[in-house]
Amino acid sequence: MPKKLKRTGKSKPTKRTIEIEPSISAIDRTTTFFTENWRLFVVVFVLLGMVATVVVLWMRRAEQMELRASFLLSQGVAKLKEADGLSGEEADKAYNGALEVFQNLVSDYGATESGELGVFYMAKSLSRLQRYGEAAQQYERFLFSARTDPLYRSLALRSLGFAYQHEKDYEKALASLDELEEMEGGFLTGDSMLARAQLYEEMGKMQEALELYREFLKEHPDSTESSRVQRRVAFLEKKLQ
Repeated sequence: MPKKLKRTGKSKPTKRTIEIEPSISAIDRTTTFFTENWRLFVVVFVLLGMVATVVVLWMRRAEQMELRASFLLSQGVAKLKEADGLSGEEADKAYNGALEVFQNLVSDYGATESGELGVFYMAKSLSRLQRYGEAAQQYERFLFSARTDPLYRSLALRSLGFAYQHEKDYEKALASLDELEEMEGGFLTGDSMLARAQLYEEMGKMQEALELYREFLKEHPDSTESSRVQRRVAFLEKKLQ
């Protein structure tokens, strides 16, 4: 029998085994990332801890300072009220004692809320001692504060006008009353009207003062000042005839 010839040419390709790399899970990648950067994370955590510690210590210190400032403020206000019930040299001595407390308060704790109020009461003490120029400076300083309470701002503007009036600086006194009347809330609307009328009298503007007194009686008929204002109206009407 004839021998079968072997086929020549290209043989049929055999299948190759393709190696598939195992996929890396998210947990593995995260673990690898932390492992490679652990020093950086340690530094970050340490810094965060330091910042947190500083903030806590600062808050505790601020709280302690406010407590001390509040104590000094209450002490000074008590001395001021005590002085208001005295007269003569005893009153001056008591006012100076209150002033010293407020000066220490402002010097040591000026950044606290009680320290800011201390400036107002320091000005008030100076005014009681008839040191009106110095009082005006401190009222201006108090009004410059961004955290000034509206009620205290009203009181400071009224007192500032009073201080400037005693210094015969009528232009600044009127400017203070203008700002007081423009404030929203109108805490001292009637009082500012009377203050302006009294200022006009002192300036010799009797007609303007009379008109303001009449306006006050019209808007505030039940005021405790009504009787006094009526007497001023009668006096000015007679004087201007």
